[in-house]
Amino acid sequence: MKFYGSTECSRCRAAIEELDEAGTEYEFIEVIGSKANLKEFLQLRDSSSLFDVPRQEGRIGIPAFVTESGDITLSVADVK
Repeated sequence: MKFYGSTECSRCRAAIEELDEAGTEYEFIEVIGSKANLKEFLQLRDSSSLFDVPRQEGRIGIPAFVTESGDITLSVADVK
């Protein structure tokens, strides 16, 4: 699973802790410190209506999770 987020984001840090405690494997993709990672995330975000509400609220849309099957969710509970 890919986990798009930032260690600067409190919700992302909480998600990291939950996933680690649950023993869930993930690839963390830091979107703030890397231009390439940010571009990858923005392509995902801008192509999915799942991110409409975060965009309307002026949020980035992290944490965001992409499962091995390609499903996207913004809830850590869906991927633990």
